Amino acid sequence: MKVGQQTKQEEVLRECSSAEFAMSDDEAGDGACDVRAPFTAKDREVLARIVREAQERKMEGDKGAFLEFLQKTQPKNYIALTRTNPTTHHFQVLVDFVETLTEKKHRTMIKRHRRYQHQLLREKTARLDAAAKQRKEPDAPKGEASAGLDVWQLVKLTEKHQLFNKNYTLPSYGKGWVRTPRSPEHPTSKPAKIYAMDCEMCTTTRGDRELLGVSVVDSDGAVVVKTLVQPRGAVADLKTGITGITTKDLEGVTTTLYDVQKQVFALCQDSSTVLIGHSLQHDLMTLQIDHRPVIDTALVYKYTGLAILPGLAYLAEEVLEKPIRDSSHFHSSEEDARASLHLVQHLLKIGMIPPVPPPNEKVPKELLMELFVHRLPPEATEDAVRSLFQPAADAEAGAGAAPIKQLNVTIKNLKVEAGKKFGTASAVFDNIADANDAFKALVGESHKDGGGRQQKKVQLMLSTGEGKPMKGHNVQVRKNAGHGGMKFQPAKEPVDGAQGKRKRGVEVAGGKEEKQGVQKAGDPGQSGEGSANKRMKATEGGGKGSAGNGEASGGATPDTGEEKAAAGTTKDARGGAKKARRPNARQRANLAREAGKKVIRPQKKTPSKKDQSGADGSNTSKPVEPTTGKRKKGSETRGSAEETPKAKKEKKQSTEETPSKEGKEGEH
Repeated sequence: MKVGQQTKQEEVLRECSSAEFAMSDDEAGDGACDVRAPFTAKDREVLARIVREAQERKMEGDKGAFLEFLQKTQPKNYIALTRTNPTTHHFQVLVDFVETLTEKKHRTMIKRHRRYQHQLLREKTARLDAAAKQRKEPDAPKGEASAGLDVWQLVKLTEKHQLFNKNYTLPSYGKGWVRTPRSPEHPTSKPAKIYAMDCEMCTTTRGDRELLGVSVVDSDGAVVVKTLVQPRGAVADLKTGITGITTKDLEGVTTTLYDVQKQVFALCQDSSTVLIGHSLQHDLMTLQIDHRPVIDTALVYKYTGLAILPGLAYLAEEVLEKPIRDSSHFHSSEEDARASLHLVQHLLKIGMIPPVPPPNEKVPKELLMELFVHRLPPEATEDAVRSLFQPAADAEAGAGAAPIKQLNVTIKNLKVEAGKKFGTASAVFDNIADANDAFKALVGESHKDGGGRQQKKVQLMLSTGEGKPMKGHNVQVRKNAGHGGMKFQPAKEPVDGAQGKRKRGVEVAGGKEEKQGVQKAGDPGQSGEGSANKRMKATEGGGKGSAGNGEASGGATPDTGEEKAAAGTTKDARGGAKKARRPNARQRANLAREAGKKVIRPQKKTPSKKDQSGADGSNTSKPVEPTTGKRKKGSETRGSAEETPKAKKEKKQSTEETPSKEGKEGEH
């Protein structure tokens, strides 16, 4: 590195040292924190984050807050279309507002966001370089495959879950956050150092998830960190019914969030350190620590037939057969952390992910009288939520029908949790029947949630102002139970075997065929002959017969034993009836050779009408019954032509003129 570049980098690092956290010299690199570089169109994401934090912290620039800035610099119709969501605004509008933030605390916040963005780019580049290097290197000789699972395989299983990126993309650009060092790829050659962690939380004026206590155990289950924490902000609810912690327990506690953050951060300095927990993202969010790699037991274990995540207490009781809740039902962060560790060690021991049956629990009757409404916009009111059900109840009667009774609906627990975009509420009815009728009357797309419970997507109409049209919002209305009042309703597993597989056009075993000529599962006698067998009709005594007696019935039977063997019989999918199996052309030729007969190959070209009958007017291609002149069923030669009406008439006349054997004997 040149002297000029060294001096410039030191100056930039000194400028960045005033931020909430600083990178080490080996992480910085050349131009790592060039916050004075102009923004480009590629910085749209970081600009939106800067503006969003400025809105949350109510920062004002030279032209006021973001909304005031828009009113001064943009036309009214632009503000009406984009509102104050920074992601909907043009790149240059965001740049102009950020340039108005000139105070020291503003510039410190901007540095923090730009440094975070640069760190993400460095990590992405390192991952791509490592992947390219791995592709160029020759494959190392493979040793014996290790049986079962190891820690790094469980880490990869966690990262492959569809919710991982959503849950573990943490906002470490925020004020007070720390981010642990990361490797471009998992150091699988090094033994993993594992810790299990769990936190206790409470509700304060700063949010619903403020740190109240933390416990960390090592791979042997020994306690490494365990302490109560004085929560930030005025305590609104200690959640004593869940945590068991009272105000008296917090007397004399001086440990702060940042004290605990330093202790846990010191344990995660090595990139081979793996943190274990159940829904660990909530604990990391509370501690304001962005760390990977992790093993989340809520993402590794899965319910059978359900998409919902399993609970820790149920996993401990079902998999480990060790309940973690005593009679008081209070949470213990140490006990929960140790349970997560034992669940991971159980997987390492058995070498596989076992199926977990969902809880076989019923919902209390009080909850069956309620409907759960979620994804509500923050501006939703109780009257607006109540209007979801009343218009639907009026529409259910239909035109010309007697009006149904008015449903009495009470809306309770309408709230929007801190840090979330949408709110929830419960609609309470007088009885279970009213709740079911209200859900049935809702107009919307019906589907099932992760727990297998029915829910509908409906439109909630909200006013946008006096004299303005109402705006629709998509909200979800869900039942609190599945069929029979069960808490969860797992999906039915597909049935295996020939009796239960559903084929195209065929119902499951025991049902009727919807399509002719489709082979039932397990019926080997129908392959290749579907189109021919559709023309065959089993007749007996001139009428239609049934194959249910176990034998193939028909008006004509094979004359020789060889033909009878070639025809064969086979059981159908239900194992009862047998159907005649017609020999193909090659089998008929082989049978004819064995009988010493001349083999007549079918003509490739379609014969003319003249060639269809012989010199005496008889048809040589199809055998004819001596009395009726009808063709024998099942004995047509593939590729032969149909008998013409003229030939039929001539054959009938010749048959009548020829005297029978008995008649000739009578004349003598």
